[in-house]
Amino acid sequence: MLTYRNPMLGLQDWWAVPLFVGAGLALGLGHRHAAIPLSRAQTLPPTNLRSALLGFGALVFCYGSSGLLQSWPLADLIVYLSIFMGAVYFVDDRARPTLLVHAVGAALLGPAVEIYISSTGAFSYVHPDVFGVAYWLPGIYVNAPSAAISWIVV
Repeated sequence: MLTYRNPMLGLQDWWAVPLFVGAGLALGLGHRHAAIPLSRAQTLPPTNLRSALLGFGALVFCYGSSGLLQSWPLADLIVYLSIFMGAVYFVDDRARPTLLVHAVGAALLGPAVEIYISSTGAFSYVHPDVFGVAYWLPGIYVNAPSAAISWIVV
């Protein structure tokens, strides 16, 4: 759970909505323009509606439950990583390398951005564990690329 320095829109600051939109675009476009070249896939890895919906559901569950389960941050991280492994299981074998590259990038870059923003005082976690963010945060970001697949269903 976060607290914002100057909440204006409900419990969020004005810049939170554009930040979420930017993160969504970066994750969606990052799959096509970063993860695919970095995984050396020759073409867009195949996917299907089932894996896209499961990936989106995994992200929504992890994000939605993070505030409720914050009292057990390491257990949260383990649960979120387990959910990601389940999502990986349902992805076409040829899409897995790209998904894994994207997931590692998201799990590293997403928390890094939040660590930076948190260090400015713009927001803070109610229960920070390391560098001003929660242990479970990479577990949410690792699931985001599974949802990004829904952008590229063919």
